Amino acid sequence: MTWSDITLSGDPLLVVGLRDKRRRLTGRRVNVDATVHEDLRSVAASALDRIRHMTPIAYTPYVDPDEGEYLTLDPTTLTPKPFGAPRRVEAEKGTLQETVSDAATETAALVSMVKGADYLETIGAGQLSELPDDAFYAQAICLRNDDERIGFITRTNPRRVFKRSIIPLGKSDEGDRLKRITAPELVLESDVHAVVSPGAIAILNRTQFQFLVSDTTLIASHVPAQVQVVDAAFTAHGLSLSPATRAALQSAAEHSPSMAKRLDVFAERIAQIDAQELLSGRGFTAQELEPEDFVKDGVIECVGDRIPELLDALEGRFFSDAFSPEKRRADRFRRR
Repeated sequence: MTWSDITLSGDPLLVVGLRDKRRRLTGRRVNVDATVHEDLRSVAASALDRIRHMTPIAYTPYVDPDEGEYLTLDPTTLTPKPFGAPRRVEAEKGTLQETVSDAATETAALVSMVKGADYLETIGAGQLSELPDDAFYAQAICLRNDDERIGFITRTNPRRVFKRSIIPLGKSDEGDRLKRITAPELVLESDVHAVVSPGAIAILNRTQFQFLVSDTTLIASHVPAQVQVVDAAFTAHGLSLSPATRAALQSAAEHSPSMAKRLDVFAERIAQIDAQELLSGRGFTAQELEPEDFVKDGVIECVGDRIPELLDALEGRFFSDAFSPEKRRADRFRRR
């Protein structure tokens, strides 16, 4: 099935994604009057038409879509995977089992919210207005395509727009002037960030989509392939990672979205590294690091908790302040 094959039908359902006290995402179907249906349907139809005229690009954390492109993702990517026995990490970070399984459950809730829209617990306008602002996380307009639900999702607080204005104003029907209007209980967004179908997810706003789902789960699934790219880049440059270092690099990136996102730039950096400065240890010594902590017998060897430091060193992020005795680290890897 392609997006061109989809025919939206039926009355639209409005679903809000709410956070509970444990910050878990839960879907609730909102009771809406029939007078709202046309507006909801218009938002969905507009987003679907936009996708049909765009080019799909496979989602990875390392690609930014150009104008006229959207990112596409298999919904099963957001489904929690079974985990084996808990693996231990540093005490201050908690256990991997707890961190990843919680994130995976939260991530999968986005797809489940759309798929099961007809069976969600309903919430009335009165209940909705009584919820605290931080409970709101997303809205989804759900319509049918045959027997399946298609969800048009926006990350938003549907009341925050109203909060910006103490005095609610609207256009008068009599003359071109503003008039005071009754304060709205809910303000819906018309900008769709992602469209969820059983066969594919179309991502129209990657930043907002990654807020909707867990970076930890989504990005971690792409880490093994990117570590292979990094490993191949070292090999092509006459350098090699030890198996333990490669495993430590993958583990660090799977647990840190910021580390995972660095791998793309890091892979390009490897070709610029002076292999002799690395193998001799002089490059590490110049940054006041102990070479034996990072290279042994011509092989890059680094324990897990030093992986961020290894990347910082090989990217040349450590430097001395010319105007003070301070030692500095460059936060953004840019040429001067």
